[in-house]
Amino acid sequence: MKCAFLFALLLLQLSINSQSLNGVVLDSVSNEKLPYANLVLKDKNVGAYSNEDGSYNFDISKATINDTLVISLIGYYNKKMAAFNYINESTYNLNFQMESKVEDLEEVITHLKQKEYSITKKGFQQEIEKLLFHHQICLVEK
Repeated sequence: MKCAFLFALLLLQLSINSQSLNGVVLDSVSNEKLPYANLVLKDKNVGAYSNEDGSYNFDISKATINDTLVISLIGYYNKKMAAFNYINESTYNLNFQMESKVEDLEEVITHLKQKEYSITKKGFQQEIEKLLFHHQICLVEK
């Protein structure tokens, strides 16, 4: 009985300390779900990422009132939010709308450099002899 009480107390303590953000990361224009977006507490080694459906579950129990939540994804502007808005709730549902980052690049022009190749009559004869010699060896081996 005493063990069961201690176990229940431990579970209660874990549930009190467990704080998480749940939600979906979306494109702000198309509302398309964005997979593999990064969610991190700035300057801490704590983070999560959205799955292939754009859904995420981020344990923020280690967050303090001074922490900043950063959501990032290649091709989108980073979104920063104060973590203190969410650390008092045990579970908080929050969807993020990411704004697409479009950058104009300068024109890039590539040129193909062709190598000039010239061969003399003597050089040409030597190349033909090499090919014929190789062909004869191949015939002998078959």
